[in-house]
Amino acid sequence: MMRPQPARWFELLVARDDTTLALAALAATGAVELEARSGATVPESFADLRPLLQQFGELALRYRAFWPRDGLRPSAFPEPPQRSLQRSLQRIRAWAQEAEPLIREALAIRRQKYGNKPNEAVATSLEALGLNCSQRGEYEQAVTHLREATAMQQKLHPGGHPAYARSIDNLAYALIDTGKIAEAEPLTRLALAMKRRMYGENHPETAAGLNNFAYVLEQQKRYDEAEAAYRAALAVNRKLLGASHPQIAANLGNIAYVEIAKGETESAIRYLREALAMNRKELGPDHPEVGGLAGSLAYWLIETGDFDEAGELIEEALAVRRKALGADHPQVASAVMIKAYLLLSQRKYAQAQQLAAAAKASLTKSLPAGSWQIAAAMNIEGAALTGLGRYAEAEPLLVGSQEGLKSAPIPNLADRGRLRLIDLYQRWGKPDQVQKLRAGG
Repeated sequence: MMRPQPARWFELLVARDDTTLALAALAATGAVELEARSGATVPESFADLRPLLQQFGELALRYRAFWPRDGLRPSAFPEPPQRSLQRSLQRIRAWAQEAEPLIREALAIRRQKYGNKPNEAVATSLEALGLNCSQRGEYEQAVTHLREATAMQQKLHPGGHPAYARSIDNLAYALIDTGKIAEAEPLTRLALAMKRRMYGENHPETAAGLNNFAYVLEQQKRYDEAEAAYRAALAVNRKLLGASHPQIAANLGNIAYVEIAKGETESAIRYLREALAMNRKELGPDHPEVGGLAGSLAYWLIETGDFDEAGELIEEALAVRRKALGADHPQVASAVMIKAYLLLSQRKYAQAQQLAAAAKASLTKSLPAGSWQIAAAMNIEGAALTGLGRYAEAEPLLVGSQEGLKSAPIPNLADRGRLRLIDLYQRWGKPDQVQKLRAGG
């Protein structure tokens, strides 16, 4: 049986051989407690499921699994355990909308029970509440809760502990969300050192620590150092997992994005191709990770002018994401936006404008105001309207997108958005505005 903390008991209905693996994997996230029935056995090793755990680990840590309103279908035995876990976790993610009151209730009960003394259960509830706040966009509150959780873990485990290391990593990511990147770096460095002491160099947790540290360095634009840490994580995972594995593909993707930031687009495209081919082989053609990589590769192929292959890949990304996530998911809208960018690059302005407007409308429903994705869709729509000569309609979109684009993780996206606004004013015959923008105004 599996019990989310806090929630009601429920059973995960998959084929018997898959159940033990899936339950062990979910229990290991720390978001559920596991009780084996009399005579049941649960394997201690679940290394093959680690890529799925990493994909959905953030969800699980937020205690967002609870009894569904509809029934589960049993696994199609003999379905591979990875597929069973993937399918089950996708459903859990779809149910996960109302966890905050449960977490706060559990935290209040635990505080009342244990008082002000450091306690593992209180720390875990604080961490879950912080992650839940982060998902809802309440980043400052998330930092507050995660700071308290991490401080409590430090008192509980001054010499280091997996729960303490996890709490440090979660606090670091919350700090990045609030723009406090410099404060996040020493935290990920500490977590990595702790994992090296606990697990040694050749361990999945050490590889994960290297990835977290590299990500912070990447956010600081310290690309050479970030690449070195990403490559170290790749080397560890290759020793543990072999030449072809979804986690290896994720490592290759990380390196690719650093290469892009360094301006080495052709090298990055090679890494993305390798990662995409690996995930197609290991995860199957309909996996969300395949859709994500196909979309990313399509975007950078547009940058190099390879429109034919980019068009094929973006159709693949759209088909995979719609099937896996549903038509209204923001990742589907993001793929639609990439297709709009392709059409814009091909000077098919009317089609580009329609798709960008649709992507903007969908993203506005699901993302917070000011999100860079919404700004990117606005900017593409504005550029398409400029191409159509509809300057008065283009201006508010291009102007309104400038601030949001500054937070985009895609290199040079903000600069491109600014150039599109300059192009608008040049075509519109407004030299004063052009001069002001070029002067940095």
